[in-house]
Amino acid sequence: MSGLIAAAVIASVGVAALAASSPDAHAAAATTRPTLTFATPNKPKGTGPTSGSKGTGRKTGSGGATGSTGATGSTGATGSTGPTGSTGPTGATGATGPIGATGPAGAYWVPPADSSWQWELDHPLSLTSASDMGTNSRTSTGAPAPAPTVYDIDGIENPASTVAALHARGDHVICYIEVGAAGNYGDAYTTYYNAYKAAGVLGAKMPGYPENYLNINAPATVSIVESIISQQCAAKGFDAVEPDIDDSWYDTTGFSITAANEEAYLGTLSAYAHSLGLSWGLKDGDQANNLSDSAAFLSSLVASHTVDFALTEQSFQYDTVPALYPLFANAGLAVFEAEYSDQGGNPASYCPMANADNINAVEFDSNLDGAVRVTCR
Repeated sequence: MSGLIAAAVIASVGVAALAASSPDAHAAAATTRPTLTFATPNKPKGTGPTSGSKGTGRKTGSGGATGSTGATGSTGATGSTGPTGSTGPTGATGATGPIGATGPAGAYWVPPADSSWQWELDHPLSLTSASDMGTNSRTSTGAPAPAPTVYDIDGIENPASTVAALHARGDHVICYIEVGAAGNYGDAYTTYYNAYKAAGVLGAKMPGYPENYLNINAPATVSIVESIISQQCAAKGFDAVEPDIDDSWYDTTGFSITAANEEAYLGTLSAYAHSLGLSWGLKDGDQANNLSDSAAFLSSLVASHTVDFALTEQSFQYDTVPALYPLFANAGLAVFEAEYSDQGGNPASYCPMANADNINAVEFDSNLDGAVRVTCR
């Protein structure tokens, strides 16, 4: 399970507070300005006499001249502007709406079975590196390989800008996270690891890795993993989720976990991812010494539409493909299969079988650093 070699996933405390709330409603009080009253100025009277002088004798004197009109008074000054009314109090926050129901098939992207893909988990994807982007690859026959149209990259280490840039190229992007274990690798990983630790859901150490298994039966685990799906996959614009360590039911975890527990756990996470517009994959799900149980487990996940594609490792090396993965191909689901050049991979031997079974096999090195990419088609 090379997802263990890549980044691990952890989650922040208080995931319930991560739910989105409706925007605040604001009520603003009306602004009132006082009515201004202006006094009418007095105009001065004319200075001429009001009547003429009386004539001598019985004659009536001539009429006195009309006095001249007084000058118009000046306009009064404009009153000062009234003060602005105070802002009304902020309205109460609306209630959080319910999470939408799982969409029907087709409401989210599902990878085509013949997708040309690249898997790079060792470091944040460099959009300018030909090896990271897989654009300098060869097929098993030595011909130039088709450029990838699907990129499976670490969901926590890669920013939304990388996902947007790949979308601008017309590509789709799968979000790699861990759902059955957690590691304390720093930055966002530490935040989630500390959340698991505080919730008391960390179990036994994984052999050979600085990680702990998770108690997948604990509601706190579900809540934290869902926050990772929301914050690191959906919010960044990814199209799908690759959930690593999703088959811990046959490992020594420190908890009592059955195949039925695992199936219920993955069903819950898949439904949540679907509600956010993300398709949900299966990672591995097989073990060379437990093929009959693994086949029943995978068949149930396919029949319940819990998974939309599969990603498996070294299935040709350990000869698990014939017993397990034709059921995905027969259901029309993509199977991304990885073999490793530094662990005995030989494309000339397995590519004919992979192509015959419609399994999309690619050879990488086990670091998943972009240095090796040999496609079967």
